[in-house]
Amino acid sequence: MMNLIFAVIAAVIIAGDRLSKMWVMNNVTLGERFWGIDGFIGFLYAQNKGAAFSLMSGKLGLLSIISVLFCVAVVVYWIVKKPSNKLFC
Repeated sequence: MMNLIFAVIAAVIIAGDRLSKMWVMNNVTLGERFWGIDGFIGFLYAQNKGAAFSLMSGKLGLLSIISVLFCVAVVVYWIVKKPSNKLFC
């Protein structure tokens, strides 16, 4: 039951993230600053075409391969290790 709750919470967070990004892409021009809460929280629309802080910018293929290999390694480790903590099962 807890896994289902975590899955629903994760799905809601991911959906909110994607919807907010789609809204910004369709309603704000690149480089434009806008306010989320007037005078309190400001946003600037910028794009990052690499990993954190634009590392490997322009190397989407290599970045994708590294990401897939990391995910496979985590799954293999999880299967071999068989964590006893219920949070990870």
